[in-house]
Amino acid sequence: MANQTFTVNLPDEPYSQATTSNESFDCEYTGPRYVMMQIDKDDFQVREGGRGDKADDRSIDPSFFERDEYNYVVVDSTASATHAMYCAYVTHEYTHADIADYEENLEDADGNEWTWTHQYEGTSGMLAHLHWSDSLLNDVVGVGWSGPVLRTHNNTRQSVLDGCKAQYQTIDAALLDTANQTMTDADRTTLVNHSAWLKVVEADVRYKDINHWKIPFPAEPLPYFELPD
Repeated sequence: MANQTFTVNLPDEPYSQATTSNESFDCEYTGPRYVMMQIDKDDFQVREGGRGDKADDRSIDPSFFERDEYNYVVVDSTASATHAMYCAYVTHEYTHADIADYEENLEDADGNEWTWTHQYEGTSGMLAHLHWSDSLLNDVVGVGWSGPVLRTHNNTRQSVLDGCKAQYQTIDAALLDTANQTMTDADRTTLVNHSAWLKVVEADVRYKDINHWKIPFPAEPLPYFELPD
């Protein structure tokens, strides 16, 4: 087994690809010394194809593997910190210090304040947490290695606003559908208030300067209601 240390840049904040704060943390690769990388010839994505602790291990001999759709490169994790990072990314065998969760104090256009918290991993898993999966590439006959790429948020702002609109339209229709609903007065009040809040979000005024993933959606579940016809 190899034990090689490498450094990972921490983005300025979650879902950002900027690293201007120059914060980083060290990882220790704990996997096998040699990792045979299986590289897709079409999109250059790199995955683990085999592993071994000796260079002549049959498990990392490309001649025993399918060659039509893949290229193969054997990486020695002890050759450099970068090689150790590549091996850690594909094998998930590494450790690091417990990274402090990200916290940010926010205020919307109406003066409401809250703290947005993003929980990081414990003592392993930060490579996958920070980077897109399958974003380590190797164009073996072109530019060579690139990535992995820092994550951005999965949802667009418009998709969140559209989702809020669809939800309040459903709630409003259910509130009008009194013949098929058995909700209590308290449940009705909760749904009315939530619909009103969703309309505020969808208008994109109160939270216009807030990243959409930081909008403080209520954590409490909504009361049950029958979907309107």
